[in-house]
Amino acid sequence: HALFPIIAALPLMAIAAGETTMFIPFFGIINLGIIYSLIVIPIGVTGASNAFNMLAGFNGLEFEKKINIGLRKFDNDIDELLKPEPNVENQ
Repeated sequence: HALFPIIAALPLMAIAAGETTMFIPFFGIINLGIIYSLIVIPIGVTGASNAFNMLAGFNGLEFEKKINIGLRKFDNDIDELLKPEPNVENQ
């Protein structure tokens, strides 16, 4: 069960292959190279999935969070669809 988040991180690791810089406070922008794709992304996915799963023990908060995230995503998508197209001719 511990390897599922790492397997889930594989598409993100493939997409983020070109982005290797990261801002770290007190150090500035650091180029992590291949370490970013192989280490930082799987740690982030594992941490996010564990934090989300910890809500399951608090009387149904996990389900409430899923509904909240889904509705916010839906609202954002509707806003993007209804946004007027920029007028390229006047620029």
